[in-house]
Amino acid sequence: MPAKNLLQKQVKCENVPAKDHPQKRKNINQNQKVIKNENKIQKGLQIQPQQVSKQKPEKPQRSKSLKKDPQNFNQQHTLNKVSMNQNLQRPSLAPMESINQNQNHNSQTVQFVQKAQKLITTSKQMLEKAEKLMPFLKKNANEAQNSAQKLMRALEQKLNKLSIKTEQSMKQERFLDTQSQVEQINIEIFQFCERQSQILQELEMDQINQIQVINQILERKPRKLEFQNELNLIVESIGFQTLENQYERLVTQLDNNMLVLKQKGQDIIDLIQIDVQNQNFNHITSIQSLPNFIFNCGNTYILENLYFNLQNTQEIYQFQHSDILGGCSLGDYFIMLGHETYAKISLHKYNGSQFTEVGIIKPFVMGGGGKQRKITQLKKNKFAYDKIQVFINYNNQGLKIVDVNVNGFKDSTFQSLVVKMDTYEILDDHLVLTRNHFDFTLCNYQDLTQLCTVTSRDQIVMSNCLLIPDQFNEQFLPIIFANDCQTLQIKTVDVMQQGYVGMQQNAQNNQAYQMLVKVEGDRQFEEIDEYDSKTDTLIVALNQNLQVEIIKVTID
Repeated sequence: MPAKNLLQKQVKCENVPAKDHPQKRKNINQNQKVIKNENKIQKGLQIQPQQVSKQKPEKPQRSKSLKKDPQNFNQQHTLNKVSMNQNLQRPSLAPMESINQNQNHNSQTVQFVQKAQKLITTSKQMLEKAEKLMPFLKKNANEAQNSAQKLMRALEQKLNKLSIKTEQSMKQERFLDTQSQVEQINIEIFQFCERQSQILQELEMDQINQIQVINQILERKPRKLEFQNELNLIVESIGFQTLENQYERLVTQLDNNMLVLKQKGQDIIDLIQIDVQNQNFNHITSIQSLPNFIFNCGNTYILENLYFNLQNTQEIYQFQHSDILGGCSLGDYFIMLGHETYAKISLHKYNGSQFTEVGIIKPFVMGGGGKQRKITQLKKNKFAYDKIQVFINYNNQGLKIVDVNVNGFKDSTFQSLVVKMDTYEILDDHLVLTRNHFDFTLCNYQDLTQLCTVTSRDQIVMSNCLLIPDQFNEQFLPIIFANDCQTLQIKTVDVMQQGYVGMQQNAQNNQAYQMLVKVEGDRQFEEIDEYDSKTDTLIVALNQNLQVEIIKVTID
């Protein structure tokens, strides 16, 4: 495709902060409540590690020597490993501790807490009994089996004795004496069976009684606590300057709050920069193409098998592979691409003007099989500060977690998290949320376990991005946002089945918004109380006129 037709328009964005060093605003006008969140986000367009203390740690400075030498790229990700990992630890108080720290107690709340604590204590006692029960049952069953074996061996001995005496009676002259012995043995066997049968029957009844007790426990369905913790969702439009074009959907979100939107009725995508400080959408460029994926590495944009630089729109470069389905940037110099066949992944290095291939591997397919297995949705884990870690969607059948070694690509290590999905979102330093149609699965990617799977009972519609509120917490507020499929009203999905139900309570002029993606920012725990449910989230949405707006969703 000619470069002139591919790139229609380029608008210089003066207000976009530098990629590696976003300028932080020092003063926040307390009277401008409408743009409270925008000011926080403007402090840094890249997400920073979550903080525990009130004092913000200094951001580790990248060594100039490392930046100049791409061969030492891995070293950039080992700076201040200990302090970074400490910053990721969220304040995770147990419910009782959180309640005990609250000074607003009365007699009713004290009694409520005491009952809850008693229930927890009783359930622990039940588990202790259950742990002792299995050894007891095993011992009881073994004794019953041993008793049955002993009695059968005793009967076998008596039958063998009877067989021997019977053979002797056929050979000896004293037939009558031997015959009387045989009759005596038969009487002994009859009396033995009659007497011991009663014991066997008693032992069997003991086992049957235990089975019945166990069945009663197993057949009893655990009582679920069914209640609704209702949440009010307050929706407001921030009032950004609107764009003239109408849009159908979000293609993707790039670094630094760059949106890629498909124009209504046109196979044209627009690159739009969100300028939070000045409440503007800056149109960067339009592309006469509808790519399956697009991402950026600095000022270089990669879409399918092409890439170009906004600073030099006349030069369009092409990768040697035509089966590329996705990719992500690993920093200033490297990108990783996923391929359509054999689950291949490739690493490429940028030399300032072009990408050169470092290596291509297919670590998930052995031999010549797996031709139809594809790699899509590559995402660099921004919470992994001590290594370069990439998540990939492996054929919609699971997540592959790659610890990338750019200096020895074949030496990269891999882990697997088996869960069917359409899309996913990395939440923090240990959680990832996946979606498969209307099934949502919360997973711990550190120990590769599934925590909970929930199927949404409501008919909802979602964009290709999972909308995770800034207050998300797997214990206290495990919800995500979605649109009702009929009214487009914003509602919540409880991904841990804890009873949270939220629905949009207001809309300016009865306006309904189709949510697209969350505005990224550097919300820190020293600025936002994790358990303050009134903290708001900024979301890019389409209004009823299919124009882009920024809305603020507050959970009350």
